[in-house]
Amino acid sequence: MSQEQTNNNRAFGSQMFSGVGYCVTDATVNETKTGKSVLHVRVAFPTNHKNINGEQQKLFVDVDRWNTPGLAQYLKKGKEVWISGQLVTETYTNQEGQNRSRVKLIAESIRLIGAPRKAQAEESEAVDAQSEAAPF
Repeated sequence: MSQEQTNNNRAFGSQMFSGVGYCVTDATVNETKTGKSVLHVRVAFPTNHKNINGEQQKLFVDVDRWNTPGLAQYLKKGKEVWISGQLVTETYTNQEGQNRSRVKLIAESIRLIGAPRKAQAEESEAVDAQSEAAPF
């Protein structure tokens, strides 16, 4: 790959992004040949747009965080997170041999916000059930 192509692929990389979203996968950790670890997780960020059915649209983003493998145990599907980092464009060739590109977020900071959505719903149902059973 030439330097010009590399620069074009990274031109978007100077854009900072931060937002609150939900993990849509459990985080995984891979190790490079040089011994560095990279955490991968896919996150859905809500947008201000609604689809034709009136449902809020989401922006799905692949997130990488380098050298923090211990964080993976906390990034489970449904977990609400605040993430800040740089957006980069990554190019690749798919199984059919077609060139593709995608935007990826290289996280500089990941903060855990609350319980996973499922746990929050179960907690809420338990509180509602206790409220109904309590004689006032």
